[in-house]
Amino acid sequence: MTRIRRRLNVARQVTLGIAAVAAFAAPVAVGAIQQAPPDARPRFEVASIRPCEGTQGKRDARPSPGRLTVTCHTLATLIRLAYIGWGPSSLATPIVGGPGWVESDEYLIDARAASEQSVAMVGGPMLQTLLEERFMLKIRRETRELPHFALTVADGGFKLRPIDPASCVAPDLTKPPVTRDPVTQKPFCGRTSISPAGVSGSSMTVEELATALRSFVDRPVVNKTGIDGMFDVRLQFAPLRSPEQNGSNDAAGRLGRNPPAGVAPGGGRGDGGRGDGATVAADVSIFTAIQEQLGLRLERTTGPVPAVLVIDHVERPSPN
Repeated sequence: MTRIRRRLNVARQVTLGIAAVAAFAAPVAVGAIQQAPPDARPRFEVASIRPCEGTQGKRDARPSPGRLTVTCHTLATLIRLAYIGWGPSSLATPIVGGPGWVESDEYLIDARAASEQSVAMVGGPMLQTLLEERFMLKIRRETRELPHFALTVADGGFKLRPIDPASCVAPDLTKPPVTRDPVTQKPFCGRTSISPAGVSGSSMTVEELATALRSFVDRPVVNKTGIDGMFDVRLQFAPLRSPEQNGSNDAAGRLGRNPPAGVAPGGGRGDGGRGDGATVAADVSIFTAIQEQLGLRLERTTGPVPAVLVIDHVERPSPN
């Protein structure tokens, strides 16, 4: 399996596995990583951590009130979920430092609290404590100079129209999700879907779009558009083979020529979700699609990338 398919598969598995947390929510940003005193940390009463053997390909991550079960996820994925938030776009956060096994070794985790805890507590502070105590993890967040793509406004201007912020409501991550708020009956903001052939989302910010695009390219994406507000996004392009092949914004480097001519990648309507009837070319690259469908541009550059997670120390967990 190529790295792009693995990354997207992990994103889909996480999204499905954490339906009780935030299947329709954007990742939760946090400030500087500060470790609480040992006696003040929320922790699981019992926790089993074992190498994943014989169940490869069956990835899942599922917090519930008072319990966390993980099937075959890497420590890198768990770090991103614990310290950034539960959602596919959080998996795009860069991690530097640490040995190679952090991104390759997969683990089975079954952890239970002494009493019922909120899902947000289980998937956030309690998971952080588990990683810090069992993997001896020491981690911090900083801005680093890294190669990245700058997301900017293309010639011709931004093409999406903002939606009314009052048309959706922020999700409550402590409660099981539904498609609409039970009180107002309004949809939740920031619902995002990622597939090998595109990104779609309701009430997304451009910042959330930039984070989602990281799954398709070989480096971080930094939002430099200066655009505020929320938008309904439908971005479609030819299915990608690997993020490494998307290391430049040369539109001639088109990928994935399998769909028949005139058929939108992934099936369905061929207008990129715009509703204007225009057909998306079957061989359109992600760089061309972003420019033609959204009025944005990915520019290759080097500069400060915020919210990079830096591993200062980590160890494999002792068997139990």
